[in-house]
Amino acid sequence: MAYTIYETKAVILGVRPIQEHDLFLRVFSDVFGYINIVAKGTRKAGSKLRPHINEYSIATLSVVKGKEMFRLTDARRVFAFDQSRSVVSFFRQAEKLFYHHEEDHGLETNIHIYKMFGRLAKLLVFIVNEELTIVPRDVQDFFTVFVLGEQGFVTKLDWEEGKRVEDFLKLGDVEVCVWLEKNKSIVQDLLKKNSERVV
Repeated sequence: MAYTIYETKAVILGVRPIQEHDLFLRVFSDVFGYINIVAKGTRKAGSKLRPHINEYSIATLSVVKGKEMFRLTDARRVFAFDQSRSVVSFFRQAEKLFYHHEEDHGLETNIHIYKMFGRLAKLLVFIVNEELTIVPRDVQDFFTVFVLGEQGFVTKLDWEEGKRVEDFLKLGDVEVCVWLEKNKSIVQDLLKKNSERVV
């Protein structure tokens, strides 16, 4: 029986051991959204995939779609984040915003969320390293409103006239910090309007 192998970029949110030699991954994929993946044999000492599937990292994964979950066939780590408290907290809070079968929202939505996730995680590393006054909580609040807007739960953020998500993603770290500071009240207003959804 032939299987289709899908390649996807993914943020690895969690990794835990299952059975004797396998790992269970929770990821946000730019193709499928929030999914679970079984990585067979990756706990064995000789596994070539294990170094590429760490928590709080970005990777390119190859998967086969099964009846209940995906199965990992290949992995290539792209970027591993410093496991500072702010980055770990950001990943954990972000995961609470995701649903299984995120593909129902459409591929463009998943791509936007995936790209913003990686962009803001890198921004948090920058903020901590530079000891800036902007607080990690502001970044989490912004991402919450962004995801809820992409999912259709709240009004999408206005990126300023003529700008799109892609334009925001191209901004430098300092520029993003300035934007977040300037638009903090808008973000807070949208959070209040959807307080029952924010966890």
